[in-house]
Amino acid sequence: MKKNANMKGKAGQSAQVPRLALSLAEAEERTGVSRYTLRRMIVAGTLKAARFGRRIVIPAAELENLLKPGAVPEAGREKA
Repeated sequence: MKKNANMKGKAGQSAQVPRLALSLAEAEERTGVSRYTLRRMIVAGTLKAARFGRRIVIPAAELENLLKPGAVPEAGREKA
């Protein structure tokens, strides 16, 4: 029997499969961090991402790590 990708779970609700990666727009919506800031973090190496053609995706685990306290150094001027 072939499984349908749109199979319904209990009470007619669709079964949610956790996403392994999110687009910049999805990451922005989930974290509240602008996509421009996310792009800067990717370029700086603070946030890991993968490119598929023109699409940039961020692993869900990276976003979880990003939201942990102390995960990202504070921006600002360095003290001399």
